[in-house]
Order: sequence, then C-alpha cells, then structure tokens
Amino acid sequence: MTTQEIKANIAKQRETNIALYKSITMASHDDPLNKKAEPILQQWREGSKK
Repeated sequence: MTTQEIKANIAKQRETNIALYKSITMASHDDPLNKKAEPILQQWREGSKK
C-alpha cells in the first residue's frame, strides 16, 4: 500500500467518522443510557481499528 492510498483511506475514514459523530443522538429522559447510539458507536469503533 502506497502513502497516497493510506492518506486516501484516512481521509475516507475521517469523513465517515464525522458523519457518524453528527448522527449520534444525545441521551434523553426516555433513553438516559443512550442505547440508540450503540450501533453508531460500534461502527465508529470498528472503523477506528483499521
């Protein structure tokens, strides 16, 4: 893998992480543990391991 490919992969993952961050809901009275955000956070963690 070349440096350019690595930089492109990092940029792509950054854009994905930004989109995921913006879609994470805040904890509310109805969902104090924010369980709705668990799938998004799991996807974020998987992307960060690359």
